[in-house]
Amino acid sequence: MELPHRNKQHEIGELGAAIVRRRLPKEWVYRDLEGKGDYGIDGEIEVFEEGHPVGLSCLVQVRSHQTIRWTAEDDYRQSVDVTTRNYWRLRSSPVVLVICDVSADAAWWAFADQSEVASGVRVSASNALPRSAAALRQGIGDRLSIVGPQAILAAVPLFEGNWLQVCECTDRDGFMGVEDDDLVLLLAKVIYAQIPYLRYVLALPPEALIPWAVWSEKAQLLNSTHYEMYWGVFDEIVDYLRPIVVEILEAAAKRFVAEDPSSGDITLINWAQRRLGTNLTFGYSSTFRGDLHFWKEFDSLLRARGLRAASAVRAFEFQRDRRR
Repeated sequence: MELPHRNKQHEIGELGAAIVRRRLPKEWVYRDLEGKGDYGIDGEIEVFEEGHPVGLSCLVQVRSHQTIRWTAEDDYRQSVDVTTRNYWRLRSSPVVLVICDVSADAAWWAFADQSEVASGVRVSASNALPRSAAALRQGIGDRLSIVGPQAILAAVPLFEGNWLQVCECTDRDGFMGVEDDDLVLLLAKVIYAQIPYLRYVLALPPEALIPWAVWSEKAQLLNSTHYEMYWGVFDEIVDYLRPIVVEILEAAAKRFVAEDPSSGDITLINWAQRRLGTNLTFGYSSTFRGDLHFWKEFDSLLRARGLRAASAVRAFEFQRDRRR
């Protein structure tokens, strides 16, 4: 009688998710998404710190092997179909490939967007979990800062600047219309649109804002002409938004000021210190250290593009000689 056969590769594949869970930092969460309709995605990693989520997560594909044979360069070239890699490019969340060695009960990772080669993805032996978890966390944060919650928070100082410009344009003739091309009208709309997202990423209670269209209609009822907005109603909008905006700015400042200056965004931390009225500021210290070979390649790249830039090589050599 013929029966279904469970082959060895299926067993090895299922062991991979368990290895990932064991090798991640204990506070982090791995969620199995296999069979949930996400082609080319097996799971999700979410970062937690001190028992709380920090808004950082990535999508994961797990490839399991009985034994991984590393190259002389201490890497492994994991084959991945082009169609799968193209699908990863469509995702707004970072995608991480994790390879597992079942015999060694070990796992290594690589960002798909950073380590792609012709046949798939190159994984470095230096990215072993959990030893390299801090680098993985940093990479997730860097990528989400482009499109995700971190990008929204990074724009808080700009949000405050826009708000101050809007506030400066109050107390005008209330019966005068706001010209359609007046920048302050656009800034007010942008602030209106940003408020729900900022409250969400700062874990503030949602605010059921009066729709902008209601304010516009009130302006029409009061003045019965073609302008979308009048300065009198505009002042009402600013007064209505003020406590909401102040709550957002204070919550953001408290969030930033609690970050570690050695790993957080110094620009945001210093903004938060000023916002909270402290005298403490931090100087920037780069987390990247390039060697002479790197800066030679960097200078060559700029020259190849026709850029007339100061020589990083000469600056590197000058600083190196000063330290001797």
